Amino acid sequence: LFQAFARACCHLERPMVLFFDDLQWADSASISLIQLLITEPSARNLMVLGAFRDNEVSMAHPLMKSLQGIEESGVPVEHIRLDKLSVRSVATLIQDTLACSPTEAHELAKLVQAKTDGNPFFVIEFLRTLYQEAFLSFDREQGHWTWDLDRIMRSDITDNVVTLMSERMLKLPAPTQEVLHVAACIGASFDLKTLTQ
Repeated sequence: LFQAFARACCHLERPMVLFFDDLQWADSASISLIQLLITEPSARNLMVLGAFRDNEVSMAHPLMKSLQGIEESGVPVEHIRLDKLSVRSVATLIQDTLACSPTEAHELAKLVQAKTDGNPFFVIEFLRTLYQEAFLSFDREQGHWTWDLDRIMRSDITDNVVTLMSERMLKLPAPTQEVLHVAACIGASFDLKTLTQ
């Protein structure tokens, strides 16, 4: 069915792009399906982008075996390794997000990059925490975002992403925390009926 779908949708005039995130968590059947789609002879107008955390994937992982099989079939595979964000990249993100000047963004970016070591997920979560803790706020009268670098530096916001996320969960209402505890015991996926029992 998926092969027929790909054949129907992939045309020279209308190529198709599929993006799969977090492939390190994909099961063998899903990985096999992706490989089948990619190696399908009629998939010339199909581009598949896959993202995964290489520190969570060993050479024995089904994804790595599948990538090897795809390459052996003659389909070109391009590997792009994303490194941690530089201060400049963090500054660009801050400048775009907060609509501030490059100078303002750079000063905050140096602090954020130092706290997060440039981990893209942690950068976003750190900025979200700054906002939630009122270290970062929008001045409606002036019409722009404001922050106090000295106050942020003196804050006790952790520079560890796991601790940051744990602290955020501890601020949730007790009933919500209890549901999360139960959900964690069930596993990575479950239905609402199972959770409510």
